[in-house]
Amino acid sequence: MSAVATNEKASWGLRRRALASMGWTIAQLGGSQALRFAGNLILARLLYPEAFGVMAVIQTVITGIAMMSDVGIKPSIIRSQSENDQAFLDTAWTIQVLRGLMIWVVLTAAAGQIADFYASEEMASLIPLAAATAILAGLYPTKLYVAQKNLSLKRVVLIDLFAQITGLGTMVLLAVVLRGPLALVIGTLVGEAIKLSLYYLVLPGPTNRLRWDTEDVQKLLSFGQWITLGTIAGFVISHADKLVIGRLLNLEVLGIYNIAFFLATASTLLYRALIDSVLFPLYCKHPPWQSEKNFADISKARHGLSAIGFSAWAVLAIFGSQFIQLVYDDRYHRAGALLLLVSYATMPTLLWGSYGGCLLAAGESRKFFIVVAVTAVAQLIALFYGVYAFGIIGACLAPIAGTLAAAPLNLAYARRLGAWDIKHDVLFLSVGCAVIVASYFYNFRYLELAH
Repeated sequence: MSAVATNEKASWGLRRRALASMGWTIAQLGGSQALRFAGNLILARLLYPEAFGVMAVIQTVITGIAMMSDVGIKPSIIRSQSENDQAFLDTAWTIQVLRGLMIWVVLTAAAGQIADFYASEEMASLIPLAAATAILAGLYPTKLYVAQKNLSLKRVVLIDLFAQITGLGTMVLLAVVLRGPLALVIGTLVGEAIKLSLYYLVLPGPTNRLRWDTEDVQKLLSFGQWITLGTIAGFVISHADKLVIGRLLNLEVLGIYNIAFFLATASTLLYRALIDSVLFPLYCKHPPWQSEKNFADISKARHGLSAIGFSAWAVLAIFGSQFIQLVYDDRYHRAGALLLLVSYATMPTLLWGSYGGCLLAAGESRKFFIVVAVTAVAQLIALFYGVYAFGIIGACLAPIAGTLAAAPLNLAYARRLGAWDIKHDVLFLSVGCAVIVASYFYNFRYLELAH
């Protein structure tokens, strides 16, 4: 077989695995969002809005500590050439286990202070229980990340969806009896425990054991130090709004905002999942800066992923407010206008969100951190000013300030790597602006209510 035929066969095999991975990722996100939405509708009738606000604060605090302690275990394994080195994988797993325990200890110790800050007594007892999910997540086997690296997602997706169904079922049953956020906490724990068990039982590969190889630790931490700083900044981008709203406004408003945010960012979650599961492994295996063919292959993949992400975003940006009015009771109708505003503000994230994966694939974790840090600082300033000057409307629109502030730097780095796809960016920027204009005029009466 000639070298050309071999390359074509390998390229077709890669495209086939990438398409399969994309299909399973869409199935996972679509199924996950559908399940969350169905559960959300049921729980909204069983629980009061403040319960969702309490749970939003708890989840945000847990996520914050987790992100601040992230050393990049998953991206380190995906971009590493040591996927068959069990000593490396076991060392990474050991660091992950210790991190999970540390998160639980810190949150348990701080539970009382967090509860006092938000004037919610029940948080003091709920936070240590909810933080146990960090221990379970710390026990995830590294064969999960190896499967993601090799674009073998079928079993992972089926496990995640089954665990989510079980967790949501537990939440609904307990909500009938408990009528409070404790039902949400226990349901989350049940789903996480089932997911962890099935990862060990179903995914192929050796089981991890505690191991500490100094050379591997240094390798992981040298790459992960900028990942840690980047995820701290990423926490500000993704979750600071909930902490600020819960403190400066109130937990009931936070509960309503959280429903709007959940629906408005569904397309962003889908796009990020596609980047993580499809585009990032492609960047690692076939860097676009190495050849024109690699760039062309990445460009095709990026156009396809953006088409999916923008299509889902456009539906929500135009019809999301009416959907809120249709399926939620009167207590939550105010979320309709907020959904529109959040969707407008997140469009630039869909446009340029994939360039961060390119930087990590190139080993440029420091540049990745700089982009995320600029985004976080600009967005945090806009968030505080927006809430002070315009209330909840300012919080909804804050993300656009962060993304636009970091855009020149993001594109400059992509251009230096030979990864900037200007045709893609111009095309989807035009599409995004057209959708926002159409949505504004179509939903003008809902936006008037926001004032």
